[in-house]
Amino acid sequence: MLLESLQSGKQIYHFPQQGDTENLAKYIYSFISNYKATIKKNNQILSSSSDKDDDVEFRDQGFTRPVVLVLAPFRNSAFELVNSLIETSSIKTIQSRKRFLAEFGPGEQEQRQEQDLLTEDDSTSCEKRASLGSYKKPPDGETVHSDSDMTASVSESDSDLISESTAPIKRKLPESPFKGNVDDHFRLGIRIGSRSISLYEKFYGSDLIIASPLSLRILIGSKGDTSMKHDHDFLSSLRLLIILEADVINMQNWDHLLHVHEHINLIPTKSYACDFSRIHPLLLDGKGKEALQTLISTKYATPEINSFWRALPKEKIGSTITASPSINTSMPPKWTAGCKLAINFFLKRSEDSVNTISYFDSEVLSAIAKMKGNPHPQRICIYVPSYLDYVQIKAKLQERGDIAFKAVSDYSSDGEIIGARSSFFNRHTRVLLLSERLLYFKRLLFRGIEQLIFFGPPTDPSLYDHLVHYCMPIDNGGTNCQVPTVSMYVNMPEDALALERLVGPEPIAAHYGPSALNRMLVER
Repeated sequence: MLLESLQSGKQIYHFPQQGDTENLAKYIYSFISNYKATIKKNNQILSSSSDKDDDVEFRDQGFTRPVVLVLAPFRNSAFELVNSLIETSSIKTIQSRKRFLAEFGPGEQEQRQEQDLLTEDDSTSCEKRASLGSYKKPPDGETVHSDSDMTASVSESDSDLISESTAPIKRKLPESPFKGNVDDHFRLGIRIGSRSISLYEKFYGSDLIIASPLSLRILIGSKGDTSMKHDHDFLSSLRLLIILEADVINMQNWDHLLHVHEHINLIPTKSYACDFSRIHPLLLDGKGKEALQTLISTKYATPEINSFWRALPKEKIGSTITASPSINTSMPPKWTAGCKLAINFFLKRSEDSVNTISYFDSEVLSAIAKMKGNPHPQRICIYVPSYLDYVQIKAKLQERGDIAFKAVSDYSSDGEIIGARSSFFNRHTRVLLLSERLLYFKRLLFRGIEQLIFFGPPTDPSLYDHLVHYCMPIDNGGTNCQVPTVSMYVNMPEDALALERLVGPEPIAAHYGPSALNRMLVER
């Protein structure tokens, strides 16, 4: 199905299916081969035309050589695609393949180190260190990832709505969804010939570029930066753009992808060795994006991805959306048996994110502070999908000073994460503030959670199951666990897509209309 959609030449919004990598490799190889064969054929026609009066013209080239760009979140995605490309081509001579295997192949040491931190007991001393793997923070000067601003307000505590139950459960350690080399800073130029494939080719000598948005963002530079070190002319003549795992890229930093896309098919800043009489008219007019075929492959839809899709030009080449498969969460229902999720809808949209945080402060954080004298206070985890909201809630907690808390995100050091887990598990800290990106990329254990507060539905529904299943309190025998109190504050319609992935379409439908609900209880 994917191969047929690609061959139609349309813009494609695709939800991954088995065999996609092989189909992509086949299409990329045939696309580049046909493109080069067309140019070669036209060259022969022009060279055989001895009569200068013959009105023969071919607009079949671009300013620079690269015609295909693949954006991927990690090296392992590039590793799989290049291997499939080599297999599809049946070409035996592969230049620099040993280097490619060494730099893009699975990093066994990194996986072992990450597993060590994953299985580390929560009571471990904060002096003990473990590695967090290869996911890095953006370099200095780069924009921090920002999700759609949450503009929700908050209602009262839902503890009276929730029932707790105990059940004997034999638990297994969670598995990271990210396998292989998960370095997010890479770029690779590939030249495809009739008898050989050259890896690590310079961009201006490449037919295909595979890179992460972060690496190209650094190479392109910021807006208005005229430094000689920065360059984007190699993106001036693309015919095919493929975005792999857009949902993961969205979690990394969607701004990087948007920045790269802004610099695609612009008129070059320099003059290159090209025949202007054969350059495609749209490229000469600075409208090359109108003829650029784009594939967006994503596990699920998000507001950012949908906005990007709607902005793509579709008048000249059309568009298609592949059927969305049903999303199966990572844990079977028995893991969350007995858990009731209290969802609070906000009927009046707040346009000001600051007012939303202030309301959360007055209604939720104040209620938590009042429980300070409780001899048996619950351990509360506040989960925040948006990093900007995470920063603002953290600032509010620091400003209040009446709640003992620890805050961890993907920017936290190894020691900070281990120390926060130990403090929370041993009840030295009552509140744990957790950013979504840390849990999404690392799937770490934060055991001992007795009350979960979601400041918005998790982007990926498996994160909900991870927290409820793997982070519940356990007894001394390690076999019984309590289902925690779970409440979620949802702002509509911004959170509609994420909420539907978590609980299905019924709560979404119940929110709209004259009998719209502002609170509901969902078995999850």
